[in-house]
Amino acid sequence: MQIVIQTELIFSLIIMAMLAVFFVYAGRKIALADATKRPKGLVLVVETGVEMIYNYMKSIMPQKFEKNYYPYFTMLFCYLFIANISGLIGFDSPTSNYSITLAITIITFVLIQYNAIKKKELELILKVIFGHQQIYLVPLLL
Repeated sequence: MQIVIQTELIFSLIIMAMLAVFFVYAGRKIALADATKRPKGLVLVVETGVEMIYNYMKSIMPQKFEKNYYPYFTMLFCYLFIANISGLIGFDSPTSNYSITLAITIITFVLIQYNAIKKKELELILKVIFGHQQIYLVPLLL
């Protein structure tokens, strides 16, 4: 039996490691920045990016889900942006591999369903499932 490691998976791990190092470095720079002065350099870029993504998420998502989804979707945006850009500059794009795309999809679906169940309570969901609604519509109702 031979184990094959696809190049897209290796590039995905490299991108994740690069993002982790960048976010740790940026977090340290932000922690050391003076809050009374105007931001510059990396701090300015990170604050602008965070605010841009936050405003976008706020415009499409109810406020009660904001704190649950914002960190996940911010990281997902950064990962997908870097992954697709890496495909444009000659590397194997991780998003061209179905296993990576499927994993991201499943994680996102489970996260959304978990938070919907947590917010709406299981009793209400069971009432919808066994009530007058069709069972195939349940994920759309959450």
